[in-house]
Amino acid sequence: MIGDAVVAAGVVSTTMLIIVSLTAVSSYVVPSPEMNTAIRILRFPLMIAATVLGYLGIVFCLMILLIHLCKLETFNSPYFSPVAPFHWKELKDTFIRAPIWKLNKRPSDAKPQQQTKEENSRKWKQDE
Repeated sequence: MIGDAVVAAGVVSTTMLIIVSLTAVSSYVVPSPEMNTAIRILRFPLMIAATVLGYLGIVFCLMILLIHLCKLETFNSPYFSPVAPFHWKELKDTFIRAPIWKLNKRPSDAKPQQQTKEENSRKWKQDE
């Protein structure tokens, strides 16, 4: 009711109201306090972009966030690997779990010493 009154008075646009409500709901969904802080920090640029440019501002803001996440690296491995940079052969376990017999190669972005699980088992057998 309050949102309807504010939109009817012309104080806030409907886009702004949708963004504020989505961020308010998302703050209750996230279990980790650290992730909740990140959502709170991202809320304000999204609200400003929605106020100034509408849906186009939301798209621009989310594209900037996606580009930033694609550039991130953890332990010298791309954050979105194997999706960005794209590796077709390593997508076996990304969205849908492949059968266990197909998952015998290690991801190349992790730069493993042994490329396959068989090499690792042979190494262990030699050490015994």
